[in-house]
Amino acid sequence: MRTVLLHVLIMFLVATTARAETLSEIANAFDGQRVTEIRFRTNLNLDAGDLGRNLPLQVGDRLSPAELLESVTVLQDRGIFEHVDVTVRPTNAGVRIDFLLTPLLRVGEIDIVGGEELDRDRIRRATGFRAGSAFQASVLRRSVERLTTFFASMGYYDARTLVHVLERPNAGDLFIRYELDLGRQAEIGEVRFAKPISEENRERVERIKMLIREILLALRAEGYLQSSVRLTSKTIEPGSGLAQLELNITERTPVTMYFRGNTAFTPTELLSPLKLDTRTVLFSPTAIPALCRAIEKMYQERGYFLVKVDCSVAPSDDDRRVYNITIDEGARLRLRSLAFEGESEIGPQELSSAVTTEEAGPFFLRVWQPGYVINETVAQDVVRLEELYRDRGYNEATVQPLFTLDESGDAIQGTFQIDQGDPVLLETVETQWLHPDGTPIGATDIPAELRDVTSGIVAGARSSPGALDYERERLLALILERGFPEVIVAVALSDDGKSAQISITPGALVRVRKIVVRGNYYTHDDVIRRDLRIAPGDLWTPIPLERTTQELLKTGLFRTVLLEPADGALDSSDEDLAVTVEERDTGTFDLGVGLDTEDGLHLTGELGQRNFEGNGDAIVLVMDAYFKNGDRVFDAGRIKGLYRRPHFITPSND
Repeated sequence: MRTVLLHVLIMFLVATTARAETLSEIANAFDGQRVTEIRFRTNLNLDAGDLGRNLPLQVGDRLSPAELLESVTVLQDRGIFEHVDVTVRPTNAGVRIDFLLTPLLRVGEIDIVGGEELDRDRIRRATGFRAGSAFQASVLRRSVERLTTFFASMGYYDARTLVHVLERPNAGDLFIRYELDLGRQAEIGEVRFAKPISEENRERVERIKMLIREILLALRAEGYLQSSVRLTSKTIEPGSGLAQLELNITERTPVTMYFRGNTAFTPTELLSPLKLDTRTVLFSPTAIPALCRAIEKMYQERGYFLVKVDCSVAPSDDDRRVYNITIDEGARLRLRSLAFEGESEIGPQELSSAVTTEEAGPFFLRVWQPGYVINETVAQDVVRLEELYRDRGYNEATVQPLFTLDESGDAIQGTFQIDQGDPVLLETVETQWLHPDGTPIGATDIPAELRDVTSGIVAGARSSPGALDYERERLLALILERGFPEVIVAVALSDDGKSAQISITPGALVRVRKIVVRGNYYTHDDVIRRDLRIAPGDLWTPIPLERTTQELLKTGLFRTVLLEPADGALDSSDEDLAVTVEERDTGTFDLGVGLDTEDGLHLTGELGQRNFEGNGDAIVLVMDAYFKNGDRVFDAGRIKGLYRRPHFITPSND
């Protein structure tokens, strides 16, 4: 591990400047030469085509120092790399540029030492970090300031905070430790009141916020939509409980709205989209068109599909802004039929399931399926349908909605008119095998276990992002089952959809060397091992690992089961498999009492252990006893014992 101290921040700034100067020198040395290849070297599963798409410097360009520096900046602005280093190598036809992308370190674990007097969760929130978040030096600096402020609010004015940041290479993240020394908590020596404060006065203090809110609502009800109320001071007279408040009220330009033609909604309901009780942004002229669109949606959600909302500015004698909002509600209508027209290889049933607009249901189901048509929902359905066709290779597909009154005039008929166009076909499909550093693997160097692995997508097939994703998942599962747990499969489709590239980074073949069991403080190792579905010498493949996890959880003895490399990383051809379990409480004791006039007193008890002596055996004893009020104190009883032993007949690992 290496320790990252705060003074490294200054060194990082100096190093960044020096690295920029070095990068300029490298670029100047090859200025003007043609770029024949651009490579990206990173251990993240990123698409090279996506990384290079927006770079100022592209293959075929002449190398320019300014564009090279700008390309580095574009990569850094993605926010997922800590460093971007560049090497430029000459080739026969020009130069090759390699971008070495170091991933941004993330916070793996946060440990707090000291400060037991305060709530640990509040301390963690005050740090500003959480597990899995990106590490930023600015957040580290502010976390110390926030902790100091938090400790002072709790009376610890002399608290000191020491931060250690440790990198864990095996885990690929950071371990942050806060060492806290709170010191002595300050105490209030004496508080004196001229007169005692009554409980009623305390309640009035709590009501001040409600009073301010009521004043704000009253102002906005009078048209002061941009008004604000701020409490500047308050004084409560002891004894009498009278409160003197000083409020700073800002009115700004008043607004008046006149609604005409509305019967389904009250003016107060029509103003609800403005959120007058919580609104803090300025009431700009664009707020009125937005309000009209929101009113139209409100009506359509009630079934008034043909509603028309007109907003206009009215003249005013003073500085008040006046708006007339005229509403033509129309009739309340439901969607009677929904159809899909045009040439389409996708069936109506699949198209219907892709949209959220639906026909009105039977009378008794209209609470859940009212059949109302909403323009905003229809627009979203158009996007869904076009994406569905593009996923099938129809990149030029268009969808036009048409919703009108049907012949009866009391319902709506809807149609999505579809022009799917011609499908785009793949002209070239390239499959390349890569080393982890991004360099190509020759055909003879492909691992023997994978030489029969080929892509199911060929030239002439339909260009479909969905098919490419399915092929990626298929290849990934196939190679994982061959014992290559670090495999990376990436697919890329050109902008015109005519070229596809499949990149496979298989990594190394990994076998299980030995199996170690961890976390079992009570359960014997052999109880766990008999449910393993993988053995030393087996390939490291997902299905046996998943089956092992399921079998161990089915025993009911463990809360969690985790299977992972013993050293935390798959970095060799033979790895130790660690089976880490968290045990459950397996003992139970129940006792019950009953009483009735016929059987008298009834006692029942049950004592059970589902992991007897750590062997995985279950033993349960059940007792029932009846006590009557007659001559015999004890009338009847029953004791029942149950014993269960897993794998009593079937062998282990079966």
